[in-house]
Amino acid sequence: MHPSLDPQGSVMPVVPDDVVGGVVCRWQDQDQQGRPVVRTLTASQTATLVADLKARSEPFQAMPCPAPPAGRPTLSLALTNAWGDVLAVSWSGCPGSYVYLRDGEQLRWTPSDAATTLLERIAG
Repeated sequence: MHPSLDPQGSVMPVVPDDVVGGVVCRWQDQDQQGRPVVRTLTASQTATLVADLKARSEPFQAMPCPAPPAGRPTLSLALTNAWGDVLAVSWSGCPGSYVYLRDGEQLRWTPSDAATTLLERIAG
């Protein structure tokens, strides 16, 4: 994994059960000032994505993967608990999967088709 894609955690560990909100960041398509485009999740979107994250995560294992399609944005999530601590969910480098840390373990999340569609719709 590329060092810039390594998932970063918060000082206080955040687990999916503690998540109450968050944002989706689109990294390839940046606005005119060169900043990533950030979209805030609604409570319903947060609940849907966290449920999918919990259901479709497994321990991370390195694997070969194809290059992402040209022009497709790279998405990541910053999910927060009630105190603002962050659970960073980063693109894994493989199309269609993300990585994050839980209790010191690196996990891979492969979103369902419905969660992928939701993420893409939110990110614009």
